[in-house]
Amino acid sequence: MSDAPLDLTVCDREPIHIPGSIQPYGILFALSPQTGRVVQVSANASERLGRPIEDILDRTMEELVVPVPPTTIEEMIEDLGRRPTNVRMLVNGVSHEFSAHLSEGLLVLELEPEVTVPDGPAGRYREARSAIVEFRAATTLRQLSESVARSVRSVAGFDRVMVYRFLEDGTGTVFAEERREGMDSWLGLHYPASDIPKQARALYVRNPLRLIHDVDYSPSPIVPQENPLTGGPLDMSQSVLRSVSPIHVQYLRNMGVGASMSISLVRNGTLWGLIACHHSTPWQGGSDVRAALELIGQAASLQIGELQARADREFRERARTIQDRLVERMLATHSVGAGLSENGHELLDLVNATGAAIVHHGKVRLVGATPNESQV
Repeated sequence: MSDAPLDLTVCDREPIHIPGSIQPYGILFALSPQTGRVVQVSANASERLGRPIEDILDRTMEELVVPVPPTTIEEMIEDLGRRPTNVRMLVNGVSHEFSAHLSEGLLVLELEPEVTVPDGPAGRYREARSAIVEFRAATTLRQLSESVARSVRSVAGFDRVMVYRFLEDGTGTVFAEERREGMDSWLGLHYPASDIPKQARALYVRNPLRLIHDVDYSPSPIVPQENPLTGGPLDMSQSVLRSVSPIHVQYLRNMGVGASMSISLVRNGTLWGLIACHHSTPWQGGSDVRAALELIGQAASLQIGELQARADREFRERARTIQDRLVERMLATHSVGAGLSENGHELLDLVNATGAAIVHHGKVRLVGATPNESQV
């Protein structure tokens, strides 16, 4: 991969949902739901299956892999979105987990080598449930975010887990962090809006989890490149294996990151933030761990919505109270300037400022931290 300087101006134009390739720790098949035959496949399937690409295309999955227990294309479509699944695919005798989704009229199957974790999926879901109970006890966004970072690191074992919060101007800040001992803290660091381009944020709302298993991977292209139903590249917005922007991969490598995962935090259909996970080496987790992390992300998003709504209500109530007191003082003093300046701390609280200059009928009154009157 090139070490040339990054041109961030192209980030917003990258078609990241149609990269035309996958991360090769798994295999992708795109099937016609009507015939059940493969119409597109990732090139690395040839090596995994031990047959040329020409002998994979136009085959049914039953001719290529062995589902355990046996399942049909119709059953796969019925089970779309149902997680976890106990169906595994044997690829040359090696057990693979699989996920499925529809994309522009095609059934997309993604196979990954099965990963065995201690306690299995039941253990991961127990941890997720415990985390959700802790989330519900949080009374502030800071407390919740710290709990989220702890829980995700406990479940997945990443070296660093951050809750990254977007601000109104599009920039982001590391709002909470859990990290391996000996690592420098990034807590409180701010990043420009260009750090996560607009189209990436939109994709995070559609697909709540993105994994880069190994930043040093070599992309495996989709063959053929065109979806036969659309004539364009396969839309991989919902794909687990979707290849990612080389600009982002280089960005991670420059930071010494070996693997990365991001889990969306969404409030009212808008991306509030991300749970950003970094590991110094390639990460092995499997679909059961990812499913538990998605559940944690969904629960955290709901709690963020509740806490934010509560904070908004409290602010409106406090603002009304302050406004009423300011009006009372203005009426009592028969002066706008005097009424506002006598309750200066409340005025600053109302507008979230550290200082103000009240200019009324040519008279200047200063409140809080301000320049002197001549400078005003």
